[in-house]
Amino acid sequence: MILRRLHYFATVAKEGGISRAASRLLVAQPALSRQIHELERAVETPLFARDHRGVQLTTAGLRLRDDVERIFGRLDEVLRRVRLAHEGRLATLRLGLSRGALISQRIGQVIAAFNEQFPDVELVVREIGVCAQAQALKDGDVDVTIGLGIGADAELTGQILFQQRIGNALLAASHPLALDGAIDPHELRDVPLLLDGETLPRFPDLRARLQQLGFSWQELEGLDTIFSYVAAGDGWTIAPSSRFASPPPGLVLRPLRGLDVRIPMVLWRRTSDDLPVLRNLLAVAECAVVTDDGELRDAISRPTIIVDDPPAARATPDLRLHQLVALVTALKEGSLSAAADRVGLTQSAISRQIRGLERAVGVPLVTRSNGRLVASTAGEMLRTEATAILDLVDAALAHARRTARGMTGRCAIGTMPRELMNGLLVGALKQLTGSYPELKITVAEGSYRDALVAREVDLSIVPLFSGAVKDPLISSTFLYDDPLECALLPASHPLADRDVLTPADLADITFLIISRAFSPAAHDLIVGEVRRLGLGASVRTQYNGARSIWAAVASGEGWGIGPRSLTHAAPAGTVARRVAGLSIPWQVVLQCRRDDADPVVRQVAEVFRAQAHATA
Repeated sequence: MILRRLHYFATVAKEGGISRAASRLLVAQPALSRQIHELERAVETPLFARDHRGVQLTTAGLRLRDDVERIFGRLDEVLRRVRLAHEGRLATLRLGLSRGALISQRIGQVIAAFNEQFPDVELVVREIGVCAQAQALKDGDVDVTIGLGIGADAELTGQILFQQRIGNALLAASHPLALDGAIDPHELRDVPLLLDGETLPRFPDLRARLQQLGFSWQELEGLDTIFSYVAAGDGWTIAPSSRFASPPPGLVLRPLRGLDVRIPMVLWRRTSDDLPVLRNLLAVAECAVVTDDGELRDAISRPTIIVDDPPAARATPDLRLHQLVALVTALKEGSLSAAADRVGLTQSAISRQIRGLERAVGVPLVTRSNGRLVASTAGEMLRTEATAILDLVDAALAHARRTARGMTGRCAIGTMPRELMNGLLVGALKQLTGSYPELKITVAEGSYRDALVAREVDLSIVPLFSGAVKDPLISSTFLYDDPLECALLPASHPLADRDVLTPADLADITFLIISRAFSPAAHDLIVGEVRRLGLGASVRTQYNGARSIWAAVASGEGWGIGPRSLTHAAPAGTVARRVAGLSIPWQVVLQCRRDDADPVVRQVAEVFRAQAHATA
């Protein structure tokens, strides 16, 4: 019931009153009031302040409202993805192609058409030889393969996509016969014919036709070997006939009179698989029909993909948290009876909850395979998201309880070294602890993008250079400019008494910079600018952070680059002196997850922005 109560709560908050919300929800006002009271009992605090004007959200209610918006936004996205997965429009499809399929213009056109029509499907393509494709499918390495030739295997199902015509000779470009026009078989009988001995047994019609034309052949291992020998002028081989065919470099195609053998290009899949995404690939492939002369059409028509009609749109699905728990548990245990034992219910109760969840979502979520309960494609998508939804609900209720007790939560901040922040971190922490003593702040130096995405920190204060690539998962807010224009030197260095240095002053001193592995683009930008000034003839890059460079500078191992702000407070044992002509645009920015709507995070971020503006 908790999801329904949260939906009711959000509607009352939006409408500003019980009666208006009841009308919107088509629920009796007393019943709605009872649901709100039950939710308040669950969070152990009032969510609304009631007076003659209606209802107003309490502090705890404001916090819960923001969390509920995030929960239902996430739930809407999950259900959208679940339905797309059910329709085969959101998935990862692993495709194994033989060499012949890889170079086939027709297969390339099928893949291009599939990518256009199903942009949310990740198509992972790898090369697998024809003879290895069956085992790759059985081992689960790929979901589907495409290659020439017919095989027989009860575990696999094949579908012929088209007939590939074999009618060309492939010769070295330097061969005397590599001229315009067709070649007669007798012209090649004294030239070694090279064929792939592993795949040749799959093509009995081709072998028979070559024998009828009077050819014998030498069997080699692999097309790469054959192509190499042919390119060296040590033989020839056969190739498909197509006006779209592109021979390997150094080779040419010439029609061979009398050779015209059709070999099927077959799509193979496991017989036990009925993946929706596979059905969509087949629907696209079926449109790759050859013309009467066996050539490829100029375009593949768009197939009509048959999908289930989605359920009617509604404000929130009739979906219960205990149904999500039932699904996750049943799939983990592999059976309804084991899941019932785990959660302390009857098997029929677990079954009813899963059926109810399928009705709410609108697509099948489970099926049976070899006596074991397994997830459908849509069910697997929902299972991976269900735990996150459950955690979000628990966190929302906990946030509301803490807020009611004066605990507005916590915020973890990833920072660059404190010395590089020109007093920003210290000033913001003073304001936060003074204004919000109930707020718990933690600081983790060196925790940047990966820590944000992994939710190890909520905000990061990072340096950013001009031209840095934008991250779609991260939102960045400018705080202040701090260009790189200083040289860090040991405090005891003879140049430490100078206010401004010239590039010539530093020319014979080793330049210390962080390892390129940490940020190739930033590393190359800095090294390029330093060398433009005639510096950095000797560069040492084995350092894994700013502090390790500062320690090396302080011990006299060389000089390092620093921002303008360090001229006022250089790291211990060093001095920062401006270098004439050196100025690399550099910014300090505040980063957060783009989808983070946590009010605590927003509140802390605003304090940092205000502090940066005040000290600019």
